[in-house]
Amino acid sequence: ESQKPNQWNPAAIPSSADRLYGVLRSCHRGFKIGPLFAETDEGAFELLSALSQLSGRETIHIDIPEAQEFFGQSLERLGFTQGFTTARMYRGVPPRLEERLAFGVTTLELG
Repeated sequence: ESQKPNQWNPAAIPSSADRLYGVLRSCHRGFKIGPLFAETDEGAFELLSALSQLSGRETIHIDIPEAQEFFGQSLERLGFTQGFTTARMYRGVPPRLEERLAFGVTTLELG
């Protein structure tokens, strides 16, 4: 059995003008992508494509923040299906986040 890659260096995308960061890691079924950070939609798709190629033909999971509605709809057009939804909840003052840069969260299981 071949070893699954667990990380990808975004610097391997020489054509991108964006600062990108993403991780592909093995999970119970296939691979999970997250976090996935980019400065633009185009950069996020470019990074997602590169990470997806590393997964071969195995299942890919990605948890998309609610603020990335366009990105989520675009993935559905590419054949991704929604597995489940969650709600982000805070007690006290919510943290200030740069949600426009996050296209995939690290994991919903860790928060």
